[in-house]
Amino acid sequence: MAAVRFLGTAPDRLERVVGPIPAAGSLRGRPNLPIGRVRPYSIRSIPSPGGAERRGARAARPSRAAMGGDLFALDFDGVFCDSCGESSLSAVKAAKVRWPSVFEQVDSAMEEWIVEQMYTWWKQDMRTCCLLGCLLRSRYPLFGNHQFYHGTADALKLSSSDTYIVTTKQSRFAEALLKELAGIDFPSERTYGLGTGPKVKVLQQLQQMPQHQSLTLHFIEDRLATLKNVIKEPALDKWNLYLVTWGYNTQKEREEAQGISRIQLVDLPDFSKKLK
Repeated sequence: MAAVRFLGTAPDRLERVVGPIPAAGSLRGRPNLPIGRVRPYSIRSIPSPGGAERRGARAARPSRAAMGGDLFALDFDGVFCDSCGESSLSAVKAAKVRWPSVFEQVDSAMEEWIVEQMYTWWKQDMRTCCLLGCLLRSRYPLFGNHQFYHGTADALKLSSSDTYIVTTKQSRFAEALLKELAGIDFPSERTYGLGTGPKVKVLQQLQQMPQHQSLTLHFIEDRLATLKNVIKEPALDKWNLYLVTWGYNTQKEREEAQGISRIQLVDLPDFSKKLK
């Protein structure tokens, strides 16, 4: 009976023997092997799938910034948070402390009417609302009178993009609202609030950072006037500009924005999709 057998002769070689099976014990000595019919075979290692070459490719994987991505600069009041109600209540509370005699004859129904009138007025003049609100919040913080627009906090929480808050609010106050009302620990180094300069300057700083050079830039606001200021700056031409269809803008402003090529209108469902 003929057979093929592989015998080890050295650490890196095999010998293939073709011929009849030798009797038991006959392979202990080399003279019993049919030397004339031996073919040497060299053994070489073959890298397994996912071996060194694959590991090398993984190690050389470019960073997220190098691969490209999106950066979102996001307004806070009017995009995430409706704080006009809070500013109205804070103003009335401050007025009662400053002029107590004036409010002696003001009952709860009248006080509620005053708050409603202030709310209506401030929604038409957000610059005054924001400036006065910032002065009042440090002394009369009313977290419970803020509310987040539906779905906006979840969009921020689930976002895989680079996100920054750019607001006229004090940074610490915006961060506290996100944490207390939305459960979001937003990094303080990504919050640009009151005292960090105009929004156009903040956008310039963000786009000049080395880690942002390969990212697509987006700025989302609820005030048309702010977006117009960005358009006036040639250095900010790389920014994609969005006006939300909620917040503190009017139907007239939204219609005007539709006629400006640099500005896109974005509704709540699209807002959540963009941030993912």
